Amino acid sequence: MHNGEWGGSGRIFDFDAPPPDDLNDFAGIVATNAVHCAADPGRTLRWLRDLLAPGGVLVLAEGSSPTREDGRPWALDMLFSAFDGWWDRGGFRTRREWLALLAGQGFTELGSVRLAAGADDLGGVLVARRCAD
Repeated sequence: MHNGEWGGSGRIFDFDAPPPDDLNDFAGIVATNAVHCAADPGRTLRWLRDLLAPGGVLVLAEGSSPTREDGRPWALDMLFSAFDGWWDRGGFRTRREWLALLAGQGFTELGSVRLAAGADDLGGVLVARRCAD
């Protein structure tokens, strides 16, 4: 690989539709600031879980809103609220809400790492495992 060329192939998927039948048994899936835009994040997490091999890991990097205990919204909510998939889908969730969604879809060994800027909780990384059947 050189000159900015990537030897792989890319495919685009819609988180609001079931995944193609030719995808399955991944050891890991990483999604960054994407699942919060699904119409039904719980359903999308279930589909992602089903794509994992038993014992496979899902890593989500998601923002958090509100960012402070007083309910202050994420600083960029005002900007991003103009985009479809943000204002009509709920935007970011708290870490507690994400962990509850993951548990509700059968993920185990849940964990998270918080990303902060001063007193603001900006979200972070969530990790979950598909139960080894």
